[in-house]
Amino acid sequence: MLALMGAMEEEVSLLREDMNVESEDVHAGISVYRGSLMIESDPSFVEKAAEAFDKAFPEAGGPNLMIGTVVSGDKFISDAKTLRWLQREFSALATEMEGADVGYTCNLNKLPFVVVRGLSDTAGESASGDFAANLHVVCQNSYKLLEQLIPKMANP
Repeated sequence: MLALMGAMEEEVSLLREDMNVESEDVHAGISVYRGSLMIESDPSFVEKAAEAFDKAFPEAGGPNLMIGTVVSGDKFISDAKTLRWLQREFSALATEMEGADVGYTCNLNKLPFVVVRGLSDTAGESASGDFAANLHVVCQNSYKLLEQLIPKMANP
């Protein structure tokens, strides 16, 4: 899966995702699945995504690749209180709204998966404006990554 998401800090830029979190608890409208707190991407798929990223962006000064925890829920995060809670509770690097569903479905069907996200905003007070301003460049960078990743996934 490749899509957009919001970063938890302004310094975090463009592309990443390894894990998603959801829970049965509700905090500020965010529901989280607690059956197994983490839905982990397939390590070999994460490695292939990292290799594809390095090939797509060999020069310094391009987008960054970060691998770690991404929280997934049913709410666009734009308030500082919720943002801080997610960072502290889950050590989250970014937020998004679909990845855990993909991971959960793949997990139920015993299918390997990786979710790669292009960061579209900083998940803060300016998130809506950031999204509109960054959409074009994130889509271009995501396309460059997919050009490298799809052939790697087709050849195990």
